[in-house]
Amino acid sequence: MCPSRRSNNSAQDLVVVSDIAEHDAYRIAQMPMPRPVVVDVGAHIGVFSREIHRRNPLAQIIAVECCPENFSVLRRNIGEMYE
Repeated sequence: MCPSRRSNNSAQDLVVVSDIAEHDAYRIAQMPMPRPVVVDVGAHIGVFSREIHRRNPLAQIIAVECCPENFSVLRRNIGEMYE
C-alpha cells in the first residue's frame, strides 16, 4: 500500500515514496535487523518509519519531524504502528 501524501506537495512526496519504499534507496532490506529502538530524525511523511515497522513490527520507532505541514500525513502513515 502506498503511504499517504500531502496534497500541496504530492510530487515531492512521491519521489520520497518511490526512493524509499519502492527502490529501497536506504537499503532497508540489507540492514541488519534493527535494534529494539530506531530513531527517525526528519521523519518527513513517515516512509522510513513505516518501512522499518514493516520489517520489524516489534521495534520501538521514534519519529521526529519539525515541519508542521507534514504532521497529519505522518500520523496517517505511522498511526497504525501505535494502535
